[in-house]
Amino acid sequence: MTDLKICILTSQHPTRDVRIYQKEIYSLLKRYKEIYLISKSEEGLKLYPGVIHVGINNRPGLFYRLLRNIEIFAKAVKVNARVYHLHDPDLIYVGVVLKVLFRKKIIYDIHEYFVDIIRHRNYLNKSLARILSNIYKFSEKLILPFFDLLILAEESYYNFYEKHHNVVIVQNFIKSEYVLKEGQSFSSEEKLDVVFLGGITTQRGIWETLELFKILNNRYNARLHLIGSFESEELQKKVLQKMEQEKLLGEFVYYGYVQHEQAIKLIRDFDIGVFLLHPIKNYTTSLPTKLFEFMGNGLSVICSDFDKLTALNKEIGFGLTVNIFNLEAEKNRIFDFIDNKASLASSRIKNIETVRKHYLWEYEEKKLLQAYEELS
Repeated sequence: MTDLKICILTSQHPTRDVRIYQKEIYSLLKRYKEIYLISKSEEGLKLYPGVIHVGINNRPGLFYRLLRNIEIFAKAVKVNARVYHLHDPDLIYVGVVLKVLFRKKIIYDIHEYFVDIIRHRNYLNKSLARILSNIYKFSEKLILPFFDLLILAEESYYNFYEKHHNVVIVQNFIKSEYVLKEGQSFSSEEKLDVVFLGGITTQRGIWETLELFKILNNRYNARLHLIGSFESEELQKKVLQKMEQEKLLGEFVYYGYVQHEQAIKLIRDFDIGVFLLHPIKNYTTSLPTKLFEFMGNGLSVICSDFDKLTALNKEIGFGLTVNIFNLEAEKNRIFDFIDNKASLASSRIKNIETVRKHYLWEYEEKKLLQAYEELS
């Protein structure tokens, strides 16, 4: 155990975020005695021994978000750590001041290619989104050379950052404790349980998920489970209205936001995990964490037919990739996939084994600890 003083900063993620807290901080505590975590204040927090939480305001709205970053900077200076590990795009401005004025070591953990994410924000008109995206891209170009280490959660956007002097890819794979210990056979219940896991948005395919469920429900005794938060009350209202119009509310279970540990336990009772992502660059070139969460817990998967996912499916056979914008034309393939019970049962066990061999966080943890060792 070493005494390197580390401070983790996040302005947007929950304190017990899966990547930040349950994976990276958990791993860093194996080598470092104490870790400061600056994040939104939450009631009733129970954190790992060695984590010192520094709370910041949790009020919604742009004005309070700007105040939050000022507060983060002030509290970061007060902590006076040697290494600051940033987890949000807006914190690069905090990071560069800490670097230039206080000569701190700065790590920027890039969860997704934010330049592209801005361009597809639903609440921004296209012109404004393009302008903001270009401003942020320019900011990265100016600021990131000052940082000591970039950590990427995906290989897919490495080419945008490869010119930086120190880049490490630490992929967001599943922790072994959240992988099913033994394989399950395909559900013997009459119900076909389908689950959507994660943030519920248009771009993440909620409307296509409803269309798929309607197709399934016309042939099978199916039930749809939504685990996650809607991006807006308006979207939630529209989805519920659609389910009511289609007379599907009786076969629909909405859980809302569920802590990660509980969500993993829930999905183990289901048959098929779905993620019908829209063809946004950040999605088409990445491997979603939920893929490995589904696989590692014995579910078969139906997902978008992006080239990367289709190629991976041909290699390891995790499920079925489909054209999400023409599901009616895909329905015979979907029916063949589901009707082959022996193949489904086999793939559930195979998916668990594949995750254990190739897609565990513990493999990525070694890269994280090595990067910290070289930095310090």
